[in-house]
Amino acid sequence: MGKVRDLTTKMDFESTPTHTVIYDPDQETETLSGRNGEFDVITVVENNIPVHLSLSNQTLVRQLRPISKKSTLRITRSGTSYDTKYQVENLGPIIVQSEIRK
Repeated sequence: MGKVRDLTTKMDFESTPTHTVIYDPDQETETLSGRNGEFDVITVVENNIPVHLSLSNQTLVRQLRPISKKSTLRITRSGTSYDTKYQVENLGPIIVQSEIRK
């Protein structure tokens, strides 16, 4: 049991081909089951909401692999089925300012 706001949903590239997300390369992957068998996902944050990004496309995985710091990414998907292509644009690392102490 839980609340709707606590559910992690799948990223929807069908209605919106481009998403801006916060990606943490240290985040553990999860294996989920679907109608075509098992697949790996990673949880990213979009608009302060956790969403699953499917890692079933090898070109997407190869573009994510070199990112070593928590970063904001713009991910665009084009094509369908076996012609699906992803473009990952790294918009830069997440910088957290520490609180100024008096």
